Amino acid sequence: MPTTTRTPADTSLDEAIASLQTELNRLDRVTADELAVGSAEDLQMLRLLAAQGPMRVGQIAAVRAAGKATVSARIDRLEQRGLVVRERDPADRRAVTVTLTALGTTQATASRVVRAQRLRAVDDPRHTRAVHAIVTALQQHDG
Repeated sequence: MPTTTRTPADTSLDEAIASLQTELNRLDRVTADELAVGSAEDLQMLRLLAAQGPMRVGQIAAVRAAGKATVSARIDRLEQRGLVVRERDPADRRAVTVTLTALGTTQATASRVVRAQRLRAVDDPRHTRAVHAIVTALQQHDG
């Protein structure tokens, strides 16, 4: 396997992206609580379904890098809250897809709006530092 040499710019970019991901996860936890959706992961699954449309459990697991059992348990919770439903796949009646309900669509949309508003808040030093670090790291990486 070929080895690659990591530059300080590579490390800076990795650290900046990790910092931004941490901040986005924090925002998702706060937003999930405010919308009474459950967890940040539940909220992220709602946004995934809103973006992709109905998906099979295996597809969700692959995108979310999670096990099928974990995804199924999360779907159970979302279904109990009235945010998703399981339906037979019209293309393959043996398969089941997960689809957002009207309430799930509303919550996914609300979470995107709240996230965008919070990320635009220029007076939030946590995300301002994270975005600045990514821009700086990208400039160093490409320069």
